[in-house]
Amino acid sequence: QSADEVLQELKDRDLPIGKSVAYTAKNDPNDLLGRPNQYTSKVMFKDNRLNPDPIAKEFDVQNGGSIEVFEDEGDAIARAKYLRNLTKSLSPLAEYSYRKGTVLLRLSHRLTPDQAAEYEDALKDVL
Repeated sequence: QSADEVLQELKDRDLPIGKSVAYTAKNDPNDLLGRPNQYTSKVMFKDNRLNPDPIAKEFDVQNGGSIEVFEDEGDAIARAKYLRNLTKSLSPLAEYSYRKGTVLLRLSHRLTPDQAAEYEDALKDVL
């Protein structure tokens, strides 16, 4: 499944997802897409309940979230661990993250725990 397909399935479950952008190897801001042991597809999306973060770019996890899909589960686990360690020391970068199989769903810390749980529940149904 691609990140776009996962996004559509979350939308189909009535999550308040607004505008989104799918990345390619050329426009990925992290320069990771398609690289060895990194995600093979990625989308960034806005959550309609959040006002835009004045410091963040338009498409940023802080304005909603992202979906990263990996070739194998080990790579998804490694990325989740890397992000968890990175955001632990930098509280402005804190985020919710949920992994199921090869899919890593990252969400803005600006969502309430209940709002984030809606995405977590939907992700369980998607795959």
